[in-house]
Amino acid sequence: MKTQLLKITFIAFASLLFVNISKAQQYINSSTTTGSTTIGYTCYNYFDNNTAANISPTPVGSTTNSIILPAATANNLSVVGTSSSCLESNNVSTPIDATVNYIPNAADKTTYAANLNTQDWEWSLLYRATTLPSQTAPGSGAAGSAGLIYTPLVGTSNNWRYWLHATTATVTTTTQGFVLMQTSDGLLHVYVADGSTYDKPIELLVSKAALSVNTTYCIKIQRLINGTWNMYLDPYTSTVTQAQTLQQTRVSSDGYSISLAYKNSILQASQSSATAGTYKFDETHMYTRYLYFAPMTTAAQGVTQSPLYAGETPVILYGIQVFTRGNYDFTQIYINETDNSYFRSNFINNGNPAYLYETQNPVLSMTGATFISNIQLNNGGGAQAQITAYTSPFVSMGNVDGSLSNPGNYFIETSMASTINVPAPATMSFGTVSSVVDGTTGSPISTGQYSNGTPPAGTGTIGTGTVYDWIGGTAGNAYTAAANWHQGVAPGATDIVNFGVNYSFTTANSPNFGANTTVGQIYVGKNGGNQVSFNMYSTVGSGTAYSYTTTNGISLAAGANLALSGYSSSKLATFITKGTSTAASTSIIVPTNTTFTQSGTFTLLSDASGTANIGILLNSTVSGTFTVQRYMTGGTAAYRTWRLMSSPINNGSSAFNFANLQQTLIVTGSGGSTNGFDPPASWNATTYTANGPSVLFYNEPVAQSAKNDFISLATNPTTTTKPVGTGFYFYYRGDRTHNLSSKVVKVSGSYAIPESTPTLWTGTLNTGNVSFAASYTNNVGATDNGYNITGNPYPCTLDWSKVTYTSGKFSLNPLYTGVPNIWVYDPTKNSINPQNNTTYTNYVAVGQGFFVQATGTGGTITFTENAKDVASADQPTGSKLMLSVIQPKTDPYIQLEMIRDSTNADFAYIRFNNNANPKYNKTDDVDDLNGDGQNVFFGSLTADSVEVAINSLPLTLHTSVFLSANATTQGAFSIKRTDLVNISSAYDVFLMDHFTKDSLDLRQHDTYSFNITSNPASYGNSRFELVLRIKPLPPYQLLSFTGQHVSSGNQLNWKTANENYYTTFQLQRSQDNGKTFSSLTTMQSDSSGAYAFTDKAAGKDTAMYRLMQSDVNNNITYSSIVILSTTGSLVQFKVYPNPASSYIQFQANNIVNPPLKLNIYNSIGSIVKTTTFSANTGTQDLSGLINGTYILELIDVNTKKSLGTAKFSKF
Repeated sequence: MKTQLLKITFIAFASLLFVNISKAQQYINSSTTTGSTTIGYTCYNYFDNNTAANISPTPVGSTTNSIILPAATANNLSVVGTSSSCLESNNVSTPIDATVNYIPNAADKTTYAANLNTQDWEWSLLYRATTLPSQTAPGSGAAGSAGLIYTPLVGTSNNWRYWLHATTATVTTTTQGFVLMQTSDGLLHVYVADGSTYDKPIELLVSKAALSVNTTYCIKIQRLINGTWNMYLDPYTSTVTQAQTLQQTRVSSDGYSISLAYKNSILQASQSSATAGTYKFDETHMYTRYLYFAPMTTAAQGVTQSPLYAGETPVILYGIQVFTRGNYDFTQIYINETDNSYFRSNFINNGNPAYLYETQNPVLSMTGATFISNIQLNNGGGAQAQITAYTSPFVSMGNVDGSLSNPGNYFIETSMASTINVPAPATMSFGTVSSVVDGTTGSPISTGQYSNGTPPAGTGTIGTGTVYDWIGGTAGNAYTAAANWHQGVAPGATDIVNFGVNYSFTTANSPNFGANTTVGQIYVGKNGGNQVSFNMYSTVGSGTAYSYTTTNGISLAAGANLALSGYSSSKLATFITKGTSTAASTSIIVPTNTTFTQSGTFTLLSDASGTANIGILLNSTVSGTFTVQRYMTGGTAAYRTWRLMSSPINNGSSAFNFANLQQTLIVTGSGGSTNGFDPPASWNATTYTANGPSVLFYNEPVAQSAKNDFISLATNPTTTTKPVGTGFYFYYRGDRTHNLSSKVVKVSGSYAIPESTPTLWTGTLNTGNVSFAASYTNNVGATDNGYNITGNPYPCTLDWSKVTYTSGKFSLNPLYTGVPNIWVYDPTKNSINPQNNTTYTNYVAVGQGFFVQATGTGGTITFTENAKDVASADQPTGSKLMLSVIQPKTDPYIQLEMIRDSTNADFAYIRFNNNANPKYNKTDDVDDLNGDGQNVFFGSLTADSVEVAINSLPLTLHTSVFLSANATTQGAFSIKRTDLVNISSAYDVFLMDHFTKDSLDLRQHDTYSFNITSNPASYGNSRFELVLRIKPLPPYQLLSFTGQHVSSGNQLNWKTANENYYTTFQLQRSQDNGKTFSSLTTMQSDSSGAYAFTDKAAGKDTAMYRLMQSDVNNNITYSSIVILSTTGSLVQFKVYPNPASSYIQFQANNIVNPPLKLNIYNSIGSIVKTTTFSANTGTQDLSGLINGTYILELIDVNTKKSLGTAKFSKF
């Protein structure tokens, strides 16, 4: 049943975030205090939704001019499909100048406009031409004449000039400035004009090659404080939206000495064509270039925390967030460093060299990082860490709000030596960037053009302890036994201990504690795949439980498995963590009979490989504040979409708030920063509002037709709470570090691509039973009654099949016995899909939300500790929400997927079960749920035309299922067969296209491509049909049917040919000499060709057997009769001749006592002749019998017992 579950449309959502630019021009003076990322001056002139005569740019002399902004929309040069516009050239008889002042604010003129030489400046724009200009490079005219660069444009020519800086409002022969223009050879030039030597402007820059017509280009012109000029140029693409390829550099000279007091920028254009648009210009920007270096020193940022220990690798000593506006090409960087007492000697190779890496990840890691250069660290005293002879380009125009963007980060990495050579109090600290060299000039960047944040002191401090490695295996694995430690000494209260880091041991050799113990720091490694168990108890006497305390925290490596064990449920051990603790992704902590107390900071990490888990708490408790991460996949525009989420923590009273989301994510809502939502004032976002709701709750009591079945988070995220177990929708835009403004406001027609980043949930871990009371409202005629969003409440993967629920109150999944239906939102396909046995199964990730459907009031789902699952094979990873597979019912099925592109798809699942109702049935079928913003809609139709996601029906000789295929846009699509399981090879499986009269054999091919057009027949419920029909097959044959008496009963055997999987066998028995036959068993063929059955209840009487066979066409045939006796009195006798014509003779052995009765049976078990003989031999007349096969039976007349049977043929 088709059901919409997201009523706030994506179109409406986008409109809530749209920037209403009241002017074509935006300027931001961001010269705030040092340490801010909003430094310098920025002016953006988009020319969106304005006319050239409106406010700015201001044309001179007339509002009918040669530079226009058409009323038509979607003619912008940036991302296609937005409602933006661009400036176009126009055909007029007297072209005039379009002048704009990029620094109009009087307060800024002194700081920025008075002298361009006090800042590094960049001018950028997008440009496109349909015809090359006719103007040539300015020549050498007669002295004192008006040179070409000053010659007014005329309406019959194709030309343009962009004065980046002009000292007048209109161009005259006295105007001084810098001019960007294209000449007839297609080259791009920058000239300096001094207003006196008219005929000889000096060329500052020229492009390497000609620009092609009908191609959009990114252009960036850069002037540095010392007069150095750079030109950058690239064709504009979806991935290259800023010029970054250096064309030419001119060092330390403007050519002429001209006034650098900025007044205006002037765009001139003319064209001969009557149709506007020979030349187009867009995204004209002017801004100061600036750098800001922010230190990265925390564990949350990926920096290795002190104390460092021997053999530790990798060690990330220090990181630097690089915030930029403008193009940079670093070749040298110097970082202030203080080394006390030759700290460097603790590194491998004495820290010579360490290594500099670059990454775009906000959490520093070797994964995905790019090696930049070696770095020389100091050894004693204070100096500069030097990184030289490297190239590291950064390209940026900053953010739309004027702030600097963060295109990348640096970090310094090394490894600790195997021994601590200089122990505490040796320290090493990193400070500010003291100098950075720009590769285009070869000189240090002016100190006024970059600044630093202030790093905390003491980074890289060595602790006071020594490192000890556990090996175990002696002295009862006593923790205090020296022989159980690799160093031959037991650790003290301030030391660092390793378990399974450098040396592996079996779980049986884990440490046993005989007293309360304290240690400085604990590291738990993967230990060769063996679990590490802290056995914090003694079995002496009545048993004693102890405490184990780490004052500087515990770190679990990826894949580490730690058990915490106390003595009993009444004698609990205590595990106490202080300081900074982390559990890497895929690590596990499982407490038993333990009180786990956390009094420092403890982070359960998550990345693309998985998430740290705290498993089943068996007679255990966990207290203190934890931070639980949940990795969110990004990297492409498709991941900017909704997610279904839940909270693994609570903030008191079994409820959670939404302030946690704002630790790493952008959360917008009604009222903006006034209500605690983003963007805060610190983003300098005063020129726009971004009130589209990031958080939505499902409102089950409201009928779908009311269009308001979602409620947004309308009040402060800190004060708004929801009960633990409540799920919600969250709109994911990426992290809250990079490109902040362009994540809530389109820049160049598109939003910033969301990064991959973890969500942080900080609070008390949810433990014990968690109940979710499902809402159910019977809104008559509504299709969405009873839907609720719940989610995994634990910091551990959840096995959905182990939750408990109120019987009869939830819709159940037909693929899994006794498991309620769940529906998940898959951001990789932009669709809502039910649990099935291939993609979305029963293992639910930490922080994952999902839909359930109540079928009546009073339904409750109870999550228990026993539903936690820490098995490595079951852990969800990567971008998928639910990945691991449990054993489903083995019904035959086929799964099809309708695909628009890599990020928009929907599936239809059709299963075949002979007991299923072909009409819509809640028990057999699963509703098809869709959300607004979903672009592809695919399902199958039940016999009564209800669209479902999972369709259950019987498989008959000819089965057909119509498919529903719809989309929000026209274009190319495909239907792909992703699974075809357990459907007999006797069936052909075809996809029929009734629109094109085409078909596809889905056994031989897996993909069918098609187009949706404006023709209604190209989409909908009647175009595609899935057809399964029996193939033309060779006839079925029964090759033999035999029987024999064995110790366990009567054994029947038969051999067949061409029975395939569709033939039904019914073995029948008669104990009244063939008068009646009853069924013993019914079997379905399996194409093996050989079958058997033992009749263990035949009794002591003679039994007659026959085999009824039903083929694919329901044709019924019977085998010949087999007669068996269980008395054990069977005798041997001869029958001859065989085959016989007119008579047959028998001869029994001498143990037979006549008289004997002879019966002859035909092939269907009827007696056709009977004769009594007074001797043990005799002749039977066969006259009257037709040709065929017969059974002869001898019976002892006195005892009425069968003596045996024999088969013969008459011809």
